[in-house]
Amino acid sequence: MSEQIAKRPDAFFLDILGLKFKILSDNERFQNCLKRIFFHFVRDEVEINKGKRKRNVKYREYQKDIKVIDFKVKDLYSDLFLAYDKIMRICLEEFQSRFLLLHASSCILDGQTYVFVGKSGVGKSRAVRRLVKCGAKYVGDDPVLISKKGKLVPFPKPVLPRYTYRGRKFLKFYVPKSVGEPCPPYNFVIYEEGSGKKICVQQLGEADGAFELIKNVQNLEYQNSFDVIFRVLQKSKVFRVNRPFYIRDFPEVLRIIKKL
Repeated sequence: MSEQIAKRPDAFFLDILGLKFKILSDNERFQNCLKRIFFHFVRDEVEINKGKRKRNVKYREYQKDIKVIDFKVKDLYSDLFLAYDKIMRICLEEFQSRFLLLHASSCILDGQTYVFVGKSGVGKSRAVRRLVKCGAKYVGDDPVLISKKGKLVPFPKPVLPRYTYRGRKFLKFYVPKSVGEPCPPYNFVIYEEGSGKKICVQQLGEADGAFELIKNVQNLEYQNSFDVIFRVLQKSKVFRVNRPFYIRDFPEVLRIIKKL
């Protein structure tokens, strides 16, 4: 297997939280774009030593359980989207049995970990992207991964914004540059579906917090999912906000949270 890999200089490798891919393509531009999209996970950087190009991939590590994908490119933009969708689908299927998947977005701001939880379209991803642009560090977005020990796992997944046109002319991914290692205590911010001009933030007890998080778990069939929820709550605070908020409202939400 390692000899076969070594014979393909056009291949590159991804290691996404232990899930290994060998990516093949007949289009160099497509390959470079895919590398930029998944740059956090690329394990195929080239070292130049005394004029000689040398790969720093340890091929022996890629002989077992590697997923080989060969992309035939006809249209760069649409095939990039299809490639992203395929790789992400394989990853999330694999993660179903390894992590608790929370429908949320997360970042680290001023040393504190914030996890925004709620339904699709309420502005979780948008809030995290804006905060990252303002200096926060990215943790993950839809899903946020929680290990069996109740620890948040960084997953710098590239995001395809909803408003993007997936046709021939324009395709844009949000790829976070700054990734942080989340540390407890975690601050879970639950978006309510209600409305109201004035923002109200309420700290929830352990039982109510667990209920709110369970409502937003994508894989409740995950083994010991309830135990994981209570483990993560032991090192967390859960807050409920009376309505989805815009990024301009976030300083007010933070001020209330710090008071509580």
